[in-house]
Amino acid sequence: VKKSLICEDNVAQHWTNNLLNGSDLKKMIKVEKGPFADGTIVSMSQTKHSLFKDVGFILDGDVKQKFKSKKRPSKTVFLPEECRPETVMYQFLKELSDNDSFWDDNANFTKQTCFANYQGNSKGVHKKWFEDADNKRFFGNTYSKLFTRWKKDNKEKVLEFQNELRKII
Repeated sequence: VKKSLICEDNVAQHWTNNLLNGSDLKKMIKVEKGPFADGTIVSMSQTKHSLFKDVGFILDGDVKQKFKSKKRPSKTVFLPEECRPETVMYQFLKELSDNDSFWDDNANFTKQTCFANYQGNSKGVHKKWFEDADNKRFFGNTYSKLFTRWKKDNKEKVLEFQNELRKII
């Protein structure tokens, strides 16, 4: 029987599934998504309601700050980094070299075209950038190309996430 884990939205679900690729965890975990506001999913993770007794929770990295001074709920893990997935990926690509193999000059997908309409550091900018149809064509179905490129440079964070999951399943 697979362990059900609930995450905030489809972005978190896609990233979690990508982080599990190639690991034995893939067979053990079923990732479910809400559209849950982070406050809602945090409350769900903290409840003792019997409905959630066999469920784990995956919270976005930006929620970590809420638990700096208090114990995080059992059966809960955080996605890598300290911000929401869209911001993690925005900052990651922003720092990639213009010559990185992720970019595709022949298809006019360059660092310049990727960020042309999305300057600034607000959550709204990062979310629109992440959902931009032109960018999405190059990020891959379920953002797999983008997430896989992030994993290549962040192997330790991937393992850390997987090990945190092992503790709660």
